[in-house]
Amino acid sequence: MGPSGSGKTTLLNLLAQRAKLASQGCSMSGQVSVNDQVLNKQQYSKVGAYVQQQDGLMDIMSPREIFEFACQIRLGLTQQETEVRVNKVIERLDLESCESQMIGGMLVPGISGGERKRVSIGYELISEPSILLLDEPTSGLDSQSAKRVIQQLKLEA
Repeated sequence: MGPSGSGKTTLLNLLAQRAKLASQGCSMSGQVSVNDQVLNKQQYSKVGAYVQQQDGLMDIMSPREIFEFACQIRLGLTQQETEVRVNKVIERLDLESCESQMIGGMLVPGISGGERKRVSIGYELISEPSILLLDEPTSGLDSQSAKRVIQQLKLEA
């Protein structure tokens, strides 16, 4: 936590090994280690996940389709395992009412901004990461949704 411009997002990008230093003269050094093991980007992605401020969700897919896609491409689960895991995330993030609606975007109507944020979180939770980094996880959420998201994240810990 900290004021705008204090480097919160930059720090998360560095930890998630997604940093691109745009300024000339900037350099970084160091390593990311988990349990005394130094991890490169590929190794980190097996244990960690990062929910960025801006999502990259496909506007024409539903939350259920996005979670199913994540299971298939990232985890290689069977259809039955996928269904169980997707249902669990949908229930935990209270997405039952919109699970079949299109995400939507600027030109196409879809789910609400709060639901969209929860889908972004669910996309990363689907892999059950050991480490979950979240940048502004409650932005755009009403107070009840924010409380529920935080409670569910605590249950995952």
